[in-house]
Amino acid sequence: MKPIFTTLIIFLTLNANAQKIRFTDTTNQWMTTSVNGDGCYFSTYFSYGTDTIIHGITYRKLYGNGSQYSGYHDMCYCGTYEFAAQYYYGIREDTIAGMVYYISLSTSGGDTLEHLLYNYNFNVGDSITYTFGGGSHTDTVVSIDSTLINGVYHKIFNFQNKLLGFQLSYTVLEGVGCTNSPIFPTYFGGCFEYGESLVCFYENGILPAAHAPINSCGSCTPNCPPYFNGTIFDNIMNCGSMLSVKTLNKQTPSITITPTPATDHIDITSDRSFAPNTFITVYDMSGKSVFRTPAEQQNTMTINTSEWIDGLYMIIIQDNSGIIKKEKVVVIK
Repeated sequence: MKPIFTTLIIFLTLNANAQKIRFTDTTNQWMTTSVNGDGCYFSTYFSYGTDTIIHGITYRKLYGNGSQYSGYHDMCYCGTYEFAAQYYYGIREDTIAGMVYYISLSTSGGDTLEHLLYNYNFNVGDSITYTFGGGSHTDTVVSIDSTLINGVYHKIFNFQNKLLGFQLSYTVLEGVGCTNSPIFPTYFGGCFEYGESLVCFYENGILPAAHAPINSCGSCTPNCPPYFNGTIFDNIMNCGSMLSVKTLNKQTPSITITPTPATDHIDITSDRSFAPNTFITVYDMSGKSVFRTPAEQQNTMTINTSEWIDGLYMIIIQDNSGIIKKEKVVVIK
C-alpha cells in the first residue's frame, strides 16, 4: 500500500500547485487566422502592452499587429501587406469573481465605459451583451463542457446569438478567451465577411494543450464555414502549421547593435518594440552568460560593459518564436 499512498500524495500535490490560465497573464499571446469571402486570409498576433490607467482603474493594453494579407489558395489574388501594432482594448480581470472586463482604446470614437468581456461562472441560459460600433448584440450560453489544460479543468462555454435571421455560434475557453480571437465576442465578424479562428495560444512561452479538441470558428450555422473544413483548436496540431510560423517571422524586428568595437557600453536599437517575453543575453567565448535582461515593450537598450574584460562576446536576442538576432561584439577598453 505504501507505493500507492505515495503516488496519491504526489498526484494531489501536483494538482494543488497547478493553476488555471489567467486571461490577463502578461505572457499570453494569441495567433489567429481569418478568411474572407474571396478565400484570402489575415494572420494576426495579439499580446499585451503596457498598463494604462482609465477613470482611476488600471487596465492592460491588448493589441494586435504583424497581420498579413495573402492568397489562401492559388486562385486568390490578394496581395500582401502588414500593419503596425494597434491597441484594441484595455483589459482587467477579477480572478476571484471569474470575470474579465474591457474598455475601448479606439481613437475613432465609441464609448469609454467598461464592459464585461467574459464571465467564467455563467450557467446554461445566461446571457451577455456586447457593444460594437454604436450598436449591441446579446449572446446566450447554450451548453457548457470542460477540458484539461495543465492538469486543471477549464470550462468551455458554447454561445449562440440570432441576428437578422442568422444564428451565430462561438466558443469561449476559460482563461484563453474566445476560440475565434481574444476580442471576437465584441464584434460580428464570423457571420458575414470574415470567419476568424484561433490557431495558437502561448502562456509564458509554452503551448498549454487542450485535452479535448474544441470547435474554433464562429459561424451562422451549427457547422464551420466551408473554408475552415471543421477546424478544431487543441493548441498542438494548429500551432505546427505554416500560419503560426509565418505570423511570428513576419514580426521579426530590424535590430542594430553599436558601437563596434565597444568600450564602456553597447547600444541595441530596434525599429519596433520587442514582443512580450523577449530576452537579451550576452555570452563570453567560454559560453558563460555575463548579462541577461527582459526587453519586452522596449525598442532601445544600453548595456554597461565598463567592467567586462576585453574580448569577443555573443549577443542573443530571443522571443517565443526563437532567436531573432545573434551577433558577435568586440569589447576593447
